[in-house]
Amino acid sequence: MSYLAQLSNDDNVSYGGSAYKAALPGNRWRIGGGLALDTGPHRVFLDMRYGHGSDVSREVSAVVGYSYRF
Repeated sequence: MSYLAQLSNDDNVSYGGSAYKAALPGNRWRIGGGLALDTGPHRVFLDMRYGHGSDVSREVSAVVGYSYRF
């Protein structure tokens, strides 16, 4: 779980000689969790995250994977 609060009003970022405005006002949070199943050479995993903030739309992400070990 994470929580992010913007405490500074300095929203300007410089990179490679160019200036960018990176304002994300307000507070936001994210929570997530995952599962993994490991049976010999097979491994399956699932990771899910959900986040929400005042000026950031709701974020939902999922990662599903499979691996086989020789």
